Amino acid sequence: MDLFYRLNVININIPPIRERREDIPIFIEFFNKRYSVKYNKPKINFQGCI
Repeated sequence: MDLFYRLNVININIPPIRERREDIPIFIEFFNKRYSVKYNKPKINFQGCI
C-alpha cells in the first residue's frame, strides 16, 4: 500500500480522445497492424474513411 501512495504523487492529465481527433488515425494504424499480425489477416485500408 505504501508503494501506491509513493507512485500517486504525479498526476498526468490526458484529454479524452473526442478532444484529440488528430490522434484517431494513429490509434487506427496501431490497432489495425497489431490485430492483422495477431489473427494473420491483411490490414484493412481505412484511407478516405477518416
